[in-house]
Amino acid sequence: MAKVMAAKFNLIPLAPALLIAAVPTAILYAAEQASAPAAAGQQDAVDAPALAAAINAEVDRLAPTSSISDYEASIMFVISQQTATDEVVLAALDMADARPNLPETLKVAIENIRKSLRRKKLGRGTGALGDGVSSSFSSPSIGLGGGSTNYTQ
Repeated sequence: MAKVMAAKFNLIPLAPALLIAAVPTAILYAAEQASAPAAAGQQDAVDAPALAAAINAEVDRLAPTSSISDYEASIMFVISQQTATDEVVLAALDMADARPNLPETLKVAIENIRKSLRRKKLGRGTGALGDGVSSSFSSPSIGLGGGSTNYTQ
């Protein structure tokens, strides 16, 4: 037991050396962490064919009988997840619209997004366009009140 205690106390002179060796590593780690958010925000912009492929993959998951709002919401979700200029989005929409045998509701949804983008009225959210200006989502309605109770018999 005395040997174990002596071994513990023999490490005390090494503690400053260990601390000095650990400080540069900690400083490098902190510098990497500080630059990580900046690097994450500087993603490369997507090109039109890649965006069109993402749009096509997303709308292909929907049923052919989906509504215009369903298609708009799906397309807008894909657009909102990418870093793309308006010109790239328009080119991607043209590519997506050029596919054969598209449902008419999908063609209308693509045209609605295209028109809103050209009028600079396209909000980059994940909801459907509604009338091209506002979202089709509404705030929840909460009704307060209650019934009455008659305790007399």
